[in-house]
Amino acid sequence: MEFPKDDNGVIYVRQSSVAQMQNNIHSFEMQTEKFLEYFRNRGCTGYIEIIADDEGMSGTTDIHAMAGLTRVMRLIEGKELLRSEKIGWVAAVHVNRLTRDKWLVKPGTIMKACYENDVWIATLRMDFNFEDEYCQRVFMIEAEESARHLEWMKLVLGGGKDAASERGYYDGRWLVPGYIVDRSDPKRKKYIIYEPHAKVVRWLFRRFLELDGNVWELGREIEKMPFLFPKFEDWVSVKDLNRFAANRKKSSSLIKEGPYAGNYRYTIHGS
Repeated sequence: MEFPKDDNGVIYVRQSSVAQMQNNIHSFEMQTEKFLEYFRNRGCTGYIEIIADDEGMSGTTDIHAMAGLTRVMRLIEGKELLRSEKIGWVAAVHVNRLTRDKWLVKPGTIMKACYENDVWIATLRMDFNFEDEYCQRVFMIEAEESARHLEWMKLVLGGGKDAASERGYYDGRWLVPGYIVDRSDPKRKKYIIYEPHAKVVRWLFRRFLELDGNVWELGREIEKMPFLFPKFEDWVSVKDLNRFAANRKKSSSLIKEGPYAGNYRYTIHGS
């Protein structure tokens, strides 16, 4: 069978975050106009829409939790039409853009929907017509390898973080109160003391000793305060703000309204 060049199609672009895009400007996927041009040069004459709603989302995420991929599935199944017509193909740079699910539920779901609705999957490496058993096998193999490669990447990145920590550099983990990151050298980021928060931490330790280690009493005192940590000064990087908030959602909360907006409260159950 011939690739359905005259049918409408969609290009699914699960782009990286903005920060990742800035470091990977060579990526073909990021050049969406070039990606569209690639299919026009192949002779595709139907209407083509680019779906890029899942920026920064992991390929391990379930389909229903991804707005872009959910819409792609609706188009595949004919529950939604593209300019009053069914689509004939879905394109992605690689199978790993569609899925990195190690349980292979996502690739199986996508493949079954395409098979039942006569929709092709096109990547830069291969076109998949799932009426062909060979295409079925290759698609699942590539999906499995994509999931495996992600696990390998986690190990490599984890080793890189360990190496950075051993050299005294910031390794990307969440920030404890009292510190921010010196990002003047992006390859050698280091912790530095952030005095507006550091003095609060010193007070907490002193007060803890004064109360003979009664952490619950200290917690009750903190809860009566309008806030514990003052809002960050304007010059502090947004990245530091985000890493400060990470992993502390149950113990702290950013005050969003009122005279203390921007400051942080802590609860008796906080760490």
